[in-house]
Amino acid sequence: MFEGTKSLLEQGSTVGGIAFSSSNNSFDPLKTPAINGRRFKLLASILILSQLKDQQAFNTVLKISNHAIKQRDQLFADNVLRVGFKFSILSRASLYNKRILATALLNMRGENELAKKYKWEEIKMVNFDAKATPYDRIVTRWTTQGKVDYPPKDRIVRLIAPLTDEEFAVLVKAVQ
Repeated sequence: MFEGTKSLLEQGSTVGGIAFSSSNNSFDPLKTPAINGRRFKLLASILILSQLKDQQAFNTVLKISNHAIKQRDQLFADNVLRVGFKFSILSRASLYNKRILATALLNMRGENELAKKYKWEEIKMVNFDAKATPYDRIVTRWTTQGKVDYPPKDRIVRLIAPLTDEEFAVLVKAVQ
């Protein structure tokens, strides 16, 4: 998966990470996103796509889910890369987002019995250009400096509660 980094580590290098563009300050991130931006765009598209309940869209999301599991398995089967590096790549550069993929698969499948087996959460969304989100440091500290910038009308997204890797793999197999 990351052959260049692996070969350096095998040669005794003390490289602790990989050089990839996680952000790009010289360009408009909406026009030329780095890896994180592309990943977020794809995952957001999957969530939107999941509202269609279309068989072709479902097959695409299922294929992406299987690929994400394969990415995770390949990364963790490797015995050269460090564990922290593996988690960093998995969470910042791979397609492996269990909540979004599982939510999309269950939404598109429309199987209420299977969906009832899982816990769901409703998350209040902020505007794209919000001045402050619930995740910003200034808001989450014990301070009144920041106030979450919610839109006047609530936007609620329903997501599956966090899953273990095993639960996600079982879910993907169950919807095939």
